Amino acid sequence: MGVLYIETPTNPLMLEFDIAKLAKLAHAKSANVVVDNTFYSPIYQRPIEDGADIVLHSATKYLAGHNDVLAGVVVTNGLELYEQLFYNLNTTGAVLSLLDSYQLIRGLKPLPLRMELSTANAQEVVAFLKDSPAVKEVLYTGRGGMISFKVVDEKRIPHILNSLKVFSFAESLGGVESLITYPTTKTPADIPAEVRHSYGLTDDLLRFSIGIEDARDLIADLRQVLEG
Repeated sequence: MGVLYIETPTNPLMLEFDIAKLAKLAHAKSANVVVDNTFYSPIYQRPIEDGADIVLHSATKYLAGHNDVLAGVVVTNGLELYEQLFYNLNTTGAVLSLLDSYQLIRGLKPLPLRMELSTANAQEVVAFLKDSPAVKEVLYTGRGGMISFKVVDEKRIPHILNSLKVFSFAESLGGVESLITYPTTKTPADIPAEVRHSYGLTDDLLRFSIGIEDARDLIADLRQVLEG
């Protein structure tokens, strides 16, 4: 049996895919549909309701929400897949500790509130970025806290990363703190530059994970590094 693996929206270019349409096409070929729903969480997207067979979350991110847990979540649409996955997990023993489980459950409780506030903050940050002469493109889907943007002068990126005060330069995402990362130097660094550039992952691109701070503080921090 084949598998169609979807990440929507994509990281870091924020492209969205029609899960229901792709699931219909995949099932016609007897393929299971697996969706990475880390960026949207169940608050903004429920892939199983759109026809997905398996949904994955890096629970380290939005589900836990405090940048202090390493965890993952697998959700299935039926008992057969569940039993197969449960057997594999039970026999290999790759399970969370009691403390990690507690922290994940704790983080889940305010998930709707965190997602709502990070979205509201992200929308204000996007409005600022679109008006900034230092920014040439903003990539945002309209919901959630993940934003990518391209700067006019990529030579200023080290200054931006080193001068931010409220944002932290860090790899993770989905926590209560706002983070910025430079994808070119992270996981995509293993992809040849000409390949990355061909689909839009260029060296002028930065990615935000917007947290729950006051949006005015976030914008003031960006203004001092982009316009200063």
